[in-house]
Amino acid sequence: MFGGVGIAQIIFAFYVGIYYNVIVSYSIFFLFSSFDSSVPWSSCDNWWNTEFCRIGSATDSRDMMSGFVSGCVFSTKTLLETFKHETYRIYQYLPQSTSDRWILTEQQLESIPDSIRSELPCRTGSRTTPAEEYMQNYVLRLSSQFQFVDSPINWNNTLIFGLSWLLIFFVLMKGIKEAGKIIWFTALFPYLVLTIFLIRGATLGTVH
Repeated sequence: MFGGVGIAQIIFAFYVGIYYNVIVSYSIFFLFSSFDSSVPWSSCDNWWNTEFCRIGSATDSRDMMSGFVSGCVFSTKTLLETFKHETYRIYQYLPQSTSDRWILTEQQLESIPDSIRSELPCRTGSRTTPAEEYMQNYVLRLSSQFQFVDSPINWNNTLIFGLSWLLIFFVLMKGIKEAGKIIWFTALFPYLVLTIFLIRGATLGTVH
């Protein structure tokens, strides 16, 4: 009656191992990325960032009140593609921007002539942080639709996922007894890291 329970448990453990190792591979990915002098998820100036990227908290009340959550969003590239040789004339009606993108509020849109406002290549959407876009657009390479054959393989994730399986193999290669000794490290080390983060966070200045 219960002859297939053992096989079902093995299959279940296999699937759990797959998704758990995916999480481990993300940890390794971010570990390697954090060795840079400036972490790639600290700015909006990378190729994977969009017009909605804003540095700071996505729930900043000042940005919410000023209309940064939604509005007319476009980049210099889309502006050039839309107006071509008339782009310089359009610049005169736009507020100054310190980057290659504009995020216009409703009040700013009303100050632009109707003939120009109707042709602006507006995109609307919620603002995102650099960390969100790094995870979604660079690490995961998420697509707006389901794709498999046409999408190239993300070799960074694939190789690091293989490395995570290799680490598991080295942990278990000598049997359960040796794995029991390693558990002492894997179980206690996260608490050490959390303690370090707590001390570091407590010593940081107030973020305005």
